[in-house]
Amino acid sequence: MNKKQMLIGLMVAFATLLIFSLFASKLPDSLERLAESRHFSGKEKVVANALLADYSLPGLKNKKLALASAAIAGAVIAFLLSYWLAFLLKRKNKN
Repeated sequence: MNKKQMLIGLMVAFATLLIFSLFASKLPDSLERLAESRHFSGKEKVVANALLADYSLPGLKNKKLALASAAIAGAVIAFLLSYWLAFLLKRKNKN
């Protein structure tokens, strides 16, 4: 795969994330629904603050923009980790 194909794939992924994030459900996800049904929702203790808590970037007041930004940030993080892992595996196979 060359760099042009990779950039086109990233752009398609980002466009898809931006479009589909507009249609994200406002309803609680399965884990939240389970916590509510088992009556332990709200009893959790915060051990560490998550960067993308509630699927949004902190500090953004526009919820749709915060959600889309979190989706893009997650995709970038996943891409970078995958690219780094592929680089390490390719380098290992050369030796």
